[in-house]
This record gives sequence, C-alpha cells and structure tokens, in this order.
Amino acid sequence: MNLTQMIEETGRRVRHGKVRTEHLSNAQVKLILETAMQVMHEALKDEGRIEIQNFLVIERKITPVKPTPFKNGMRKTERKRWRVRVKEAE
Repeated sequence: MNLTQMIEETGRRVRHGKVRTEHLSNAQVKLILETAMQVMHEALKDEGRIEIQNFLVIERKITPVKPTPFKNGMRKTERKRWRVRVKEAE
C-alpha cells in the first residue's frame, strides 16, 4: 500500500466512521500521515526503535563486527540490522 492509497482509505474511513458536520479532507489526512511518518523516521534515526502500541515494533540493531581487510581498505566495523515484529490479531 503506497501513501496515496493510505490517504484515500484513511480519509474514506474517517468520513464514513463518524457523524460530524466537519470531515477531514484527503489533503488534511495526507498532512497528518506525512507528519506521522516524519516523526517515526526521526525516532528511528535518534532512538533506533518505534513501537506502535498493540500493532508493530521496528528496531534498528547495530552490532560491532571485527574489521577485515577488503581491497584497498578495511570493511565496516559495524553491521546494521532491522527487525520488524507485527503483533498478531487476537
């Protein structure tokens, strides 16, 4: 699902899910989702972990690696791994 599909589906669900005189437009939904993605990106970069309660955990694990010679230099001394855990529906 790409961002455009997320915006359309979220906007549709918000408009049909609540009876209110004012509804969010797709432009407002887009702004909200883009802001949420930006906040999550910054959290991953700074803290290395995001947890969306009762849904998803994304973690960045950095492990040291023994330096080894490679061509004209040395290989990286750390390895980054991403771990994604999706919580199953109950």
